[in-house]
Amino acid sequence: MTAPVATHVFEADLLALRDLGGWLDEQLPSLGCTPEVIERVAEIELAVHEIAVNTIEHANTNEIRIELRWHSDLLHVICLDSGREFDLCEWPAVPTEPQVGGYGLMIVEQLTSSLSYARTDDGQNAWRMTFAGRAS
Repeated sequence: MTAPVATHVFEADLLALRDLGGWLDEQLPSLGCTPEVIERVAEIELAVHEIAVNTIEHANTNEIRIELRWHSDLLHVICLDSGREFDLCEWPAVPTEPQVGGYGLMIVEQLTSSLSYARTDDGQNAWRMTFAGRAS
């Protein structure tokens, strides 16, 4: 049986992201997510928002495709864009001194069960996140 999928394409614009929370509120129950995952919608929104903002600010792309899939009691989220490739060597270390910015990936890592990045064969950036009922 194929896991249900919800997909939405957002314009790569910070104002377009204001619709993210409402879209997640609609999609999580329809995918069959457990109440424990649905209760984490604000955390899921924050994590996806952080990835989307980084994409808008650094990847120079026109749109961001977000896919949600519920499978094996985990919510799998993939953020795809065709912008500039992310250099894994630029994955920021945890700041040792207070600073403005640079905390996004650290926040996402804390909110997700897993976070990974890969460049797909067709030249897309793919950020993959999984969420369980509780943050790990």
